[in-house]
Amino acid sequence: MTPAQCRLAVLRARNAPVAVVLRRGPSKHTLVLRWDLTRHTFDEGHWFAGRLYPERCDLSPDGAWMVYFAAKFKGPIPTYTALSRPPWLTAHALWPELGTWGGGGVFVDPHTLALNRVGGSLDSALDHALPAGLRLAYRDASGPGPTAPARGLGWRVAALDPRRPREAPVRPSYPAKPPQRLVRDNPRVPGLLLEEIFWGCLHPGAPFAIRSHHLVFADPSLDRALGDVEWADWLDDGSLVFARRGALFLQQIQQLPRDPTFATARCLIDLAPRTFARRRCPPEAAPRGPTPGRRARG
Repeated sequence: MTPAQCRLAVLRARNAPVAVVLRRGPSKHTLVLRWDLTRHTFDEGHWFAGRLYPERCDLSPDGAWMVYFAAKFKGPIPTYTALSRPPWLTAHALWPELGTWGGGGVFVDPHTLALNRVGGSLDSALDHALPAGLRLAYRDASGPGPTAPARGLGWRVAALDPRRPREAPVRPSYPAKPPQRLVRDNPRVPGLLLEEIFWGCLHPGAPFAIRSHHLVFADPSLDRALGDVEWADWLDDGSLVFARRGALFLQQIQQLPRDPTFATARCLIDLAPRTFARRRCPPEAAPRGPTPGRRARG
């Protein structure tokens, strides 16, 4: 693997210092890792031989559960949505899907999982019961495009600022009209924003969802593009974390003003060299077993 072939996506829990990293590369292999955002330690879990869609995955607010949309495009269940204990993909519940229309879901609150479904039942195809206290709901998924979960964590939708011209890193085959802008205030520095713009989907050799990231200051002339960064966010102490070329980096807030090239950013982990490996799900992350005569229902 080279850094250009390795892509990272990150899902964050809204109420806990926990994240899940999806490391894709080669294209049909994805590694799942659990990231402790306090100690910056990583637990490697399952590799998936197929395609996981980050835009249709989500973490429960406490980080204990992950809903994901997966595709192998072969076998008895070519595409499906599943619920698991990250960083493991062993399904506690599973819903077959109709191709790539729909799939995945969003944790609306700590006890409600809304599935992106185009009709179909909310009953799990597995025999063991759903986790205690979890209820299911429908979420509109009437089109083939990404159904990204609500961002939370202080991200908010904002209109494009004409004083701050932006350009897509590549031209998407299916552009967003208009591009979708999200911003998040730095928790420690008033007036400093992190900006993410979704430009659309699909470009040869690019991630499925095409985005750009910028640091936004009160003075537009000081704004700074984050280059080939695939994901970025603030930590609670104001530090910047970002993914680039198969690695995760941490930039201390004190260094942001005087290091425009991020040369002092600390590499937390470089995942580009990882290769596929088979791992067994530990007992604590596996389902408790089938419940005789009962199928999990929403």
